[in-house]
Amino acid sequence: MAETPRKETIEVVLKNWRAEVETAQVYRDLAARESDEKRKGILIRMAEAEDRHARRWEQKLREMGEPVPARASRTCRNFCAPARWKKKRTLAR
Repeated sequence: MAETPRKETIEVVLKNWRAEVETAQVYRDLAARESDEKRKGILIRMAEAEDRHARRWEQKLREMGEPVPARASRTCRNFCAPARWKKKRTLAR
């Protein structure tokens, strides 16, 4: 019975880690497409903040004896898609 809460905790930590990694990538994707240097800098700093958050979740996984995934899940492709669509719409104008 004690294993179920641990398993659920690991799942939550992994979910939170993935969200941080994926969000950091979204900010990087947006920064790569941003022409305004001030906005680009803000997006890069936001990505860096998300990376720091992801490292905290990685530490939590290590403390729990769990492996840290090598990269974000493939859901980032879906999650990051709006940034790509925005770029395509901008080019079409």
